[in-house]
Amino acid sequence: MTFKSEIRRPRTIFLALLLVIVLNLVILAFSHSRACHVACVVMIGDSITSNWPHMASPSHVAGLVIVNRGRPSDTTAHMVSRFHHDVVELRPRAVVILGGQYDLERIPLSTITGNLSEMAQAATQNGIRVVMATLPPRGEYGGDSPVSADAGAHDKIRALNDWIRGLAGREHYALADYHRVLSDERGFYLAGLTADGVHPSAEGYQRMEAALREAMESALGSEGQASAGAGRRDGRPRPRIETAARLPGRKLQHEVT
Repeated sequence: MTFKSEIRRPRTIFLALLLVIVLNLVILAFSHSRACHVACVVMIGDSITSNWPHMASPSHVAGLVIVNRGRPSDTTAHMVSRFHHDVVELRPRAVVILGGQYDLERIPLSTITGNLSEMAQAATQNGIRVVMATLPPRGEYGGDSPVSADAGAHDKIRALNDWIRGLAGREHYALADYHRVLSDERGFYLAGLTADGVHPSAEGYQRMEAALREAMESALGSEGQASAGAGRRDGRPRPRIETAARLPGRKLQHEVT
């Protein structure tokens, strides 16, 4: 080994260590930069969420910027696997969880409920308010015959939705009851509220939006009650929520400072 190579060796080690430190700093900075820069709500789900016309940035609901993380044909198991990246790392004020539509024919109900519960618990553990959403109905009843409805689909949807309502009640989560505003007494979509028997129509989504606004007001209101007089996690005062009584005919909004 020559004298020059002995000099180069510690220099090479130093540069390698410096490169590792710089890369770690870049990764750390990137992870922090993923957080919402303004107060936001993340909507995680499948195509019913991803297809929602007015539920994507830069739209707002209850004054929060919407971050739509719906993926077509997604399952609850995959939602669990991406929940930390798509929800927790963004540090939203709230998350809306809608899933199970593409699981019903594939896996047991207990597995679906376990996945939904796991996501809700992860949100709660990270200080994120939870809004659970019921599954929309299946099929549209046209004349004397149902359209696009599986024989056992209604029973499965009813069972899962009953569990979701029960979970929301037990854990004090807000509930967006989409099924209630879209379904007739038999479990079919009301006339004109579905595009294909599975996904809502434009009018169907409008009804869902009203149910979501009500659930978001409940979630943010319970947040305020749980820490009355406290500031936001970033130390700023909590935003003022305007009520429907003060704003007849207008969407609920709040001021974000």
